[in-house]
Amino acid sequence: MKALLKNRFTGIFLVAVCFLTFTNNIATAQDIHDPWKINIYFSPEYTSRFLSVTSDQSNVKELRKNENGTFGYSIGLNFEKHLNDRFAFGLGGRYSKKGYKKPLTTLSAPINGNDQTKGSFKAELLEFPVFVDYSYIKKEKLALFLRVGPSFNYLIEAKEKTDYYSSGVLTETTELTRDDANLNNFIMGGNIGTGVQAYISKNIGLMLMPQFTYFFTPLRKNVPEKERLYSIGVNGGIILAF
Repeated sequence: MKALLKNRFTGIFLVAVCFLTFTNNIATAQDIHDPWKINIYFSPEYTSRFLSVTSDQSNVKELRKNENGTFGYSIGLNFEKHLNDRFAFGLGGRYSKKGYKKPLTTLSAPINGNDQTKGSFKAELLEFPVFVDYSYIKKEKLALFLRVGPSFNYLIEAKEKTDYYSSGVLTETTELTRDDANLNNFIMGGNIGTGVQAYISKNIGLMLMPQFTYFFTPLRKNVPEKERLYSIGVNGGIILAF
């Protein structure tokens, strides 16, 4: 009888230890995944534009086919709070540089003896994203997530650089700050991305997320050509949880 009672108490003790260990692991995972978080990140980006034109603008259509993107970047700060085990809400701010390149084009009429031009466009923006995260895979110190949401953006500055050529020889370069009344300084956009968050301690983690950004609002208003910037980048940064 004593041996039986001893075995029972031993079994109950082992079950209690396992239960407390399991509960502690859940609490640890909950503590890691569900705090307020600050994410500081940098993103190298490929940037370009979508150009919408009317059917009779054949010259602009040809230009669009030959355009190339360029490389820009974003640097930013996000605040995030988990709503439950899977969903989180966040908002942030970031500074970005976006643009595109214009191909070498033959002018319909020479300008100051120059018969060809090529150039580039660069924009500096402040972006304020609002987003929802969904963690579709979630482990103790690792989460794979989907992020989507709108972005409210302010155009700080837009510059256009033009190179002029005469018989294939570069003769002149001009740079113009676009500040005309047709510029849209407030631009609506959207972001979608998927990535991973991995924690190296309870309060510090790393984040890596490929992201696509598209601006719904065109750069200029009251013009037939509607140019909308977009970028494809990889956000990489540090997570601080508290």
